[in-house]
Amino acid sequence: MIRFQYGEVLELESNFTYRYNDDENRVIDSLFAIKVRVYGDLYKHNEFYAIPLDINTKKIPLIGEHVLLIAGPDKFSQLESEGGLSTIWYYVSTFSIKSSLSHNMLPGISGKLSQDDIDNTLPGKTYDKNITTSPLQPYEGDIITEGRHGNSIRLGSTSKQDESRYSIQPTWSGNSVNDPIIILSNTSTRPDSQSVDKKQFIVENIQTNDSSLYLTTTQKLSGLVLNNKLTIGTSESDFASSQFVGVADRVILKSKTDVIALDAFEGIELNSEQIHIGVSDKKEPMLHSGAVKEILKELINMVSIGFADSSGAASTAIYKAKFDTLLRKIDNDNILIDKHPLDF
Repeated sequence: MIRFQYGEVLELESNFTYRYNDDENRVIDSLFAIKVRVYGDLYKHNEFYAIPLDINTKKIPLIGEHVLLIAGPDKFSQLESEGGLSTIWYYVSTFSIKSSLSHNMLPGISGKLSQDDIDNTLPGKTYDKNITTSPLQPYEGDIITEGRHGNSIRLGSTSKQDESRYSIQPTWSGNSVNDPIIILSNTSTRPDSQSVDKKQFIVENIQTNDSSLYLTTTQKLSGLVLNNKLTIGTSESDFASSQFVGVADRVILKSKTDVIALDAFEGIELNSEQIHIGVSDKKEPMLHSGAVKEILKELINMVSIGFADSSGAASTAIYKAKFDTLLRKIDNDNILIDKHPLDF
């Protein structure tokens, strides 16, 4: 018979939920264990340890939250000396009692707490229960994973704008409903202080979120504005094909053992006031090729005109033919790229 229970998470006497302990005298040797007190009819007020049912996806509950428990086989179940199947309690998930992303604490349900104890119960040693997080606006068909702190992953799609159905409309748009989009986002935006329950929806904002990654298919990101205007291709807010867009205060790409390759079909645009290249502490800024080209043209023109000898008479440049060849090469726009041979 499958046994279910529900219990309240209690404070642990020792810190083995968040620390690895290889002491042979440890109370429990399973990872991420919590202490609970059940308050169902069969096991009323019993206290014991429970471990996560799924070790790969962890959502460790806070003190005062409530979890669904299921009894299942433990690691001694194969031993004949144990007389057959032995069981342990596994915690499955927390109850969203308050519909809050930040915490769903409701201490004291399992009993044995005074009102003062209830009022002074903390969720843990380092977590601040006074910081609240707004939930993302869901759209039909979305699968959303949200953390307690304003971090989220949305497996969504192009959704029809419907003000009567959704509190907030998406910040992406497209003509093909159900085309997929993936958004990974971090935001420190908190609910309005004037909000009654601080649960009003928010939606990802590529400009104001602290950092985000967008993987699109056909969506336009109308809110995306670059620091400098693009001069190659479609503007960042009007592009309507697949994109990989990352936005943060700082972006670093590091290759540990091999190259970083930027392979573009149409062009590569670097928009910055400073671009330094090199590996030493004295990296050199890049020269503006268009400006250098014009300066070289002027120099060649000046030298090719000739010079004055010691008597002041004008003389023809010795390498006039070569100067003409150099000028022709520099004046060819292909010198700005690598589409020409060196001896053209």
